Amino acid sequence: MLKIDNPVVSIRLMVYNNVLYIKQALDGILMQILNGSYEIVIGDDFSDDGTFEIIKQYELKYPHLIKVLERNIGDEYYQRRVKGNHLINFIDILNNCKGKYIALLDGDDYWIDPYKLQKQVDLLENNKRYSIVAHDVGLLYDGVEEVYPFQTIFDKQEFGFIDEFNHHFISTKCSFRRSELYGLPPAFENNLLEIYHWNYSY
Repeated sequence: MLKIDNPVVSIRLMVYNNVLYIKQALDGILMQILNGSYEIVIGDDFSDDGTFEIIKQYELKYPHLIKVLERNIGDEYYQRRVKGNHLINFIDILNNCKGKYIALLDGDDYWIDPYKLQKQVDLLENNKRYSIVAHDVGLLYDGVEEVYPFQTIFDKQEFGFIDEFNHHFISTKCSFRRSELYGLPPAFENNLLEIYHWNYSY
């Protein structure tokens, strides 16, 4: 089955040695109910714990939805990765995303609301001046869940570049952005702040 050419949403899934969590991450994506198409673009950073084998199984089952980026020891990506850091993986996955919107997720996180993506699409479709939308997240440690509402950092619902630059309150797992935010000049590829904030509109 052919890949989707123009998905509404690309899910950027960055993984490395997430064998205990990767199935839950993928199942949380696959349960999404969306008025439109989506793709899952996975960048595995040479996992050695069985994670890669699991994501390849999912790709075989959902070939029209899942794209696992081809990487091999010694190839061009590998050489860049050895010289850089995990942001090389981050950027490489984004460069392979084709959606109008990009949702970020890491291999040890997961979504529990089947309408998460639809809610975020609706918000950005109806509010053209916004570039990013985020929500509260729950963190689970040893079976104990704590909810971290990012909104409590400020007494407001709208945030700008300076707010995020100073406080970094948007968690990766809840970040949902317009894809044009990621047109990065090569000079910024190794600068986390520039990658995260480039062309942030507010």
